[in-house]
Amino acid sequence: MKRKEGRWQTYRPFAWLGFFANFIFLTAAFLSVPVQQSIYPANELSTYISNVENASMRKIHPSGKEAFLDKNNLEKQIHNMNEKKVEGMKWYQEKEIRDEQSTKKRNGFLINWLEHHPSGEAV
Repeated sequence: MKRKEGRWQTYRPFAWLGFFANFIFLTAAFLSVPVQQSIYPANELSTYISNVENASMRKIHPSGKEAFLDKNNLEKQIHNMNEKKVEGMKWYQEKEIRDEQSTKKRNGFLINWLEHHPSGEAV
């Protein structure tokens, strides 16, 4: 029992240090948000693209068209560009309409072919 006596007196300063250190970290976390936003404004393109030296455009879908990037022109325009809302649902709906029309066209060809070849034999 004697060994346990006085342990709290030894441990207590470290417990208070940990308690106050948590407040220091919490305060720093809350203060870092406005500081980061003042250094790197979210509504400026130069926050995300500052160096166009190694910039390139890549085709990420087989149906995409080949495009080339004019780095000199991009570098001049970066500071004048404005954010524009991306209308993803509109793009999706347009794609669905195109796919539906393409399917109808293919089915029309198939039905036409079957009408002229009732036996199903290829010519």
